[in-house]
Amino acid sequence: MEKKCLSDTGNDYPAHVETASLSHVQTGMILPRGSTASADERNGIPVWELRRTYTKSGLRGLFSSKYVFLCALFATMGGILFGYDQGVVSITLVMPQFLEEFPDVSPSAPGAGFKKGLMTAILELGAFLGALNQGWIADKISRKWSIFTAGCIFLLGAALQTGAVSYAMLTVARFVGGVGVGMLAMVAPLYISEIAPPEIRGTLLVLQELSIVTGIVIAFYITYGTRHIPSHWSWRLPFLIQMIPALFMIAGVFMLPYSPRWLCQRGRDEEALRVLAKIRELPTSDERVLQEWCEIRAECTFCKEASEKNTPN
Repeated sequence: MEKKCLSDTGNDYPAHVETASLSHVQTGMILPRGSTASADERNGIPVWELRRTYTKSGLRGLFSSKYVFLCALFATMGGILFGYDQGVVSITLVMPQFLEEFPDVSPSAPGAGFKKGLMTAILELGAFLGALNQGWIADKISRKWSIFTAGCIFLLGAALQTGAVSYAMLTVARFVGGVGVGMLAMVAPLYISEIAPPEIRGTLLVLQELSIVTGIVIAFYITYGTRHIPSHWSWRLPFLIQMIPALFMIAGVFMLPYSPRWLCQRGRDEEALRVLAKIRELPTSDERVLQEWCEIRAECTFCKEASEKNTPN
């Protein structure tokens, strides 16, 4: 039985037809081929009255959406990396062992204040450039593989920070790591918003900000614990430890589903329906899944039509 979206004009559009304009879908009803609906059923019924909710809202909904919650946790590890890389340098810069290795930032060195500030702020500059370029990357290779790419870039930066032998090398390494966390700061909330049920979308997005603060706190306690190590490992070890959550996140990408919205953007509508049913932990025949799938397709078609109208070439 082929599934179709019913618009407010009474026209029904098969799932495989991409040329039909779905920008005026009002009710989001899903009907099998050959079904009919009265005018009262087609018009004037808000979407929120037709759809039954997936789960409870807020924190209570997380317990009934365990798969989405787990996916969101892996995606927000990028926030932990961002917070950790910001926090780790604050104590590292005052460690005697670090200052012996990098005399350029010792208090007695000329221009030490500028160099300390540059080493600290270069992370944010890299993050700015990473976030700025992540939009087209996420559209090109998908949200999940963008997370993978960003994780690999951060891993490279973390490895260079751990093995740094000069001020210039450490500064460049922090810039590379910043590009990675900036990409993650952009794509992780995007991915979460596209896989989360409406009832817990806001709750899951808060995880990104919470993870940044968590990363800062973790970095503080780790550097506090390593500051008395009588060797260069007092500052290298904190840089090395940040590679652990990065590796977990990279490995977790292989279990993450594609974003249903991204699949619809690429014309992979049937796959989008299967993925949507999987992350909602419901069959593809469930009316809530079908309705959300139809709405996603309508939105993607509308965005495509608007883009072609505004930028015809």
